[in-house]
Amino acid sequence: HTPARYLVVLDVGHGNCCIVKDDNGVVVIDTGLGTTLLEFLTANGIKSVDVVLLSHADQDHISGLVQLLASNEVSVGRVRLNTAAKNTRLWKNLLGELEDQERQGKLNWQIQLTSDSGEDYSLGRVKIDILAPGKKLAGLGPGGRTDDNESITTNTVSCVVHLSQGADSIAVIPGDIDD
Repeated sequence: HTPARYLVVLDVGHGNCCIVKDDNGVVVIDTGLGTTLLEFLTANGIKSVDVVLLSHADQDHISGLVQLLASNEVSVGRVRLNTAAKNTRLWKNLLGELEDQERQGKLNWQIQLTSDSGEDYSLGRVKIDILAPGKKLAGLGPGGRTDDNESITTNTVSCVVHLSQGADSIAVIPGDIDD
């Protein structure tokens, strides 16, 4: 059984899925593929997630959220997405489900996960900072080009999350990264 406060990185194969929990709530960073996240949450008696942060729109980072929302076993308060949209059926289905659930008053979602969004994701004594991308890079988005004329992909604008407690760094969680 897991303790009251923890950081868990689930083995979801390709992709990421991290759960930060303390007495004040639960934050999920990326959701991996399939039902691994949902299985972990239900096995540990977690019925509510305060916020889900999705680093970017690749299937191996968002698929678990589709499963979670479809289950109705765990409520989700907020979802924050990186602006790195993809033109895939899964991405469109996720956006449609988020819109439906927000319309029903079940959750709040925004496309604003950048280092300078101004939103606080901290959980109790755990400070959660978004290190990247900044608004400019996120705004250029996949298919765009950097100031150095480098091609921008969903990985280029993938969100990087830093967890700390006081002066101690706990972890840096990159969604995906490229050069």
